[in-house]
Amino acid sequence: MRRSGTAVALGSWPDGSPEWLEARKSRIGGSDIAAVMGLSPWQSRWQLWHDKRGLEDGQSPSALLEAGHYVEPAAAQWYADHHLPGGLHLRNSGTWVHQDRDWQLANPDRLIVDNPHSERHPVGVLEIKYTPNNASQWGRDGTDSPPAHYWAQAQWYMDVFGVEWADFAVLSTWGFRCFHVERDDEWLGYARSEAQSFIAMLELGIEPPDTDTTPAAQYAVQRLRHPSITDEQVTITDPGDLRAIGQAAQLHAAAREATAEARELEDNAKAILAAAMGDARTALAPDGTTLATRRARKGRDGQPGNPYITLN
Repeated sequence: MRRSGTAVALGSWPDGSPEWLEARKSRIGGSDIAAVMGLSPWQSRWQLWHDKRGLEDGQSPSALLEAGHYVEPAAAQWYADHHLPGGLHLRNSGTWVHQDRDWQLANPDRLIVDNPHSERHPVGVLEIKYTPNNASQWGRDGTDSPPAHYWAQAQWYMDVFGVEWADFAVLSTWGFRCFHVERDDEWLGYARSEAQSFIAMLELGIEPPDTDTTPAAQYAVQRLRHPSITDEQVTITDPGDLRAIGQAAQLHAAAREATAEARELEDNAKAILAAAMGDARTALAPDGTTLATRRARKGRDGQPGNPYITLN
């Protein structure tokens, strides 16, 4: 039996495979605990309960998830090159449970170990995220401020393996960044209690109330309740509802127009700057404020590629 710290291996299966799904069915994993604790932006407790009970249709992997799969090895190598503490090593992981709590599941992207040939003594865990659409949710490089649902996931994995810290290697529109998280035992005690209560509800067939009050969660619940499309029409008569729908439509249209206008203005500004800057690195305003910077990414041969302009 494979062991790593306080974790016991269940197996190594591709994400989404029948074996992987079966291992998760009656257990609480890292993304699950975020939903259980009300921290997930994607799933409520009600949705998670239906998912575990097999009452929610499975979804095909998105293009973003597929891209993340290909990004993972590169992000791991970037972390190893720039942030992995000396004397430590990365190892591929798999599916694990806590040695005393078979219901507590972990699928970390990498284990951080002190022996390149053994996973017996983990030091930390590494999670890899590809989030091109949510760059603003993350803090500055090297800080401890990942989004709350990812923070919960890291805490859960630390608890399964009995380690004290976790790192995130994240790729977004700003490039790669690293985020460090320390273990929070007080929160973990509460999370384990909530997870056990949720599992009991699963086993007893007690459906959680769909009381998640965020509009996104309520919309997701209604989508699950009405999977069919008929030729019926409904008329919205409530003045407040009509006002909310009208405002949303106007803002959505305005946002699309603003996005297109912003792209056009940005392209125009970059064209002006490119002509003015030539080979210069930085463009300044008369008061010394930095307006833009020219940068160049390294190519596969290690040489700088064509420079590009970043507006400040």
